[in-house]
Amino acid sequence: MSNDQQVLDSKVKRYQKGLVLSILGIMFLLIHINITTGKVYPDYNFALGDRTIIQKYTISQQYGANTTEIYNPETGMMVIGDIDFKGFRIDLFHDLVGLVLLILGFSLLKERNPLFRLGIISAGFAFLLQTALILMPFFVNGIKLTTVAFFLSVATCVAKILTTYSFVSGICACIPGTIFQNDRKSILLFWFGSFVTWAVVSIITWLMLNPFLIGIYYALQILSTAIYLARIIYLRNYITGQVTSIIS
Repeated sequence: MSNDQQVLDSKVKRYQKGLVLSILGIMFLLIHINITTGKVYPDYNFALGDRTIIQKYTISQQYGANTTEIYNPETGMMVIGDIDFKGFRIDLFHDLVGLVLLILGFSLLKERNPLFRLGIISAGFAFLLQTALILMPFFVNGIKLTTVAFFLSVATCVAKILTTYSFVSGICACIPGTIFQNDRKSILLFWFGSFVTWAVVSIITWLMLNPFLIGIYYALQILSTAIYLARIIYLRNYITGQVTSIIS
């Protein structure tokens, strides 16, 4: 075997590992199985903020806090009666693990296409933002906590969107020839479908609306993601450069 062939085989193996790690990272971002442990966060301090319902949405979604609502006769509106950080939620498929897997996968794929370098940066930002979001109740409280948590969660979402888009764009750039044009379009289309359904799930969850709707859109998100990942796996030999010649 020539030195050039050995170098090529080494690159293909590196790209294969990168692709596997990246797909696992996407799956960790998709799947959420939470368990609740004992109390970790300090008590919510109402002296540092008001009792508007908007706090309930943010605190409940990001930190799993139990909240109650009471009627305020002075304003004629429902307000928060209590916020209880009684348990800390741990996601068995934590997004932080998924982001680390994506960073490792993109690091192995970055020589295959420059778009994976953008993915490393966006995944790194997402990791830092997600970590800050988790730790925030230890540093701020009251209305400041809910405000900071809301904007951190939005920024984290944007960084994750850029990360997954960098992944599918880099993958599509690695698929050669016009013969696979429809495959590239379908990967991007179903990624967009997974992004839209994920956004709907996030909004419905944040507003604490009908759990049945959440289940429907989450199922559609899983389906869209499964379809474009299956297509990527099917074309893996072309993506990693193991197969370079195309037979029409």
